[in-house]
Amino acid sequence: MKVTPITTLGFPLAMTDPHRGKGVHASDIYGDFFRKLNPKKYDEEMDPTTLDLLFTVGLAWEQYLEKVLLANGVLCARPGELESPEGIKYSPDLILVNGHDRIGEIKATYMSSRDCVPGHTKFEKYLGQTKLYCHWSRIPRCRFYVLYIHGNWQRGPGMKLIDFKMWDIDFTARELKENHRMMMNHAESEGMLATTTTRPIRNSHTLPGSPLPSRPPPSRGSRP
Repeated sequence: MKVTPITTLGFPLAMTDPHRGKGVHASDIYGDFFRKLNPKKYDEEMDPTTLDLLFTVGLAWEQYLEKVLLANGVLCARPGELESPEGIKYSPDLILVNGHDRIGEIKATYMSSRDCVPGHTKFEKYLGQTKLYCHWSRIPRCRFYVLYIHGNWQRGPGMKLIDFKMWDIDFTARELKENHRMMMNHAESEGMLATTTTRPIRNSHTLPGSPLPSRPPPSRGSRP
């Protein structure tokens, strides 16, 4: 038997969305905000191969969970790329319409399920991101689906090798406005909004509050 290691695949595992709109994205803003706020945690340099593998795990989890939710009667769909009044692109993972409409966010993390939870500083980046989505979409409710790949980082009794948790969170109007103001102030101070203009919210497929398609159509970016 001859074993020959293959050192490279020749293409990235996590495919880049060809329809991703040009310009400023919400991830540019909240990502930079939290890097500046906590550089020790968020400013770690990673090689392209590691980043590609991490994105691949996250994308695979998102796509699988979406199929499971739909198969079990959860009314949800990916809304496609949306655009805020400031001209900022953003893409919620899901919009759920069972009962009250909710923004759905699907996360996969290597952090511990003991402390990467709502109310802990390790969850703040997730909340900052989702509050922006809720503010712009005018849906003040969200649901988190979080897969903890390394469980609770605990040994002995109570150890979980892998873990999964969900939360429904309802935000107040004040919480959403304060988060939005903080993020926009940061974006303006960093020169991210220099070329944006105020415009109505729009997207390619579905506006919040309108009927969701049974199967989301292919994304065409933010312009109709």
